[in-house]
Amino acid sequence: PLYKVKKGKQEQYLKDDAALNSYLLNIAVDGASVWPAPDLPVLQGEPLARLVLMHQDVEHAIERLSRSYDPHVLTVLSEVEPILPVLADEAARNQWREMFEARLNATAPGANRYVVPTSEVDGLFVIRYRHGLEHTYHVSHEQLENAEFRPLHKLAQNLSGLWSDQARVGRGERSQSAPRFQDAVRWLMDEARRGMTVQRYKGLGEMNPDQLWETTMDPETRRLLRVTAEDLVAADDIFTTLMGDQVEPRRDFIERNALLVSNLDV
Repeated sequence: PLYKVKKGKQEQYLKDDAALNSYLLNIAVDGASVWPAPDLPVLQGEPLARLVLMHQDVEHAIERLSRSYDPHVLTVLSEVEPILPVLADEAARNQWREMFEARLNATAPGANRYVVPTSEVDGLFVIRYRHGLEHTYHVSHEQLENAEFRPLHKLAQNLSGLWSDQARVGRGERSQSAPRFQDAVRWLMDEARRGMTVQRYKGLGEMNPDQLWETTMDPETRRLLRVTAEDLVAADDIFTTLMGDQVEPRRDFIERNALLVSNLDV
């Protein structure tokens, strides 16, 4: 188990990040309602959960892609009308470009300003200005069709014609406006965490004896994992790289992976 979640008198152990996200998602959508537009039906239950799950996939994709692209550009790309259907039509592409530029600037963080120029360059071309500094981003048509961009296109397709700036999200007597879908998701997840404490364990040595029995030693509840020869080879390779006598491979590994770390225990 990696996490212990406590809400009120209830405690539950969750084995990894995926289990924690699934647990929070179930709580977030339970009893929640989203009104995407005044003339559209309310979203609840499974349809709402699917959209929230798509948004989480988008967040994971943006976390990876943001090493090369502006995160705000990626986020808006997942919120507006899908880009792929308009790339082959110049008139539709120009109309989409104007809409995308307006949306980028209407929701821009801080002092950022964006220009999406008319360009002969294939794909998406965006210029960001921040405090007088200019940065250019280009995503080719081929890159936009890659699997890493697929979660963004999927959410954009599902939000197309659905979301409006008059949208609202609520549960019971509590509600608030959600002009962007991410506003609704953040409100739902914050509500799910209300009154909840989450404790993360780095290893079994941090547990008390009763916690160790409940999560790991009890034959009725413990989980057994199979280790294969391939796992042993991979483990031996990484151990040799990081703990061996050769300095250069260790330095190369650290330099390649330093920016990929999300949880670092020192």
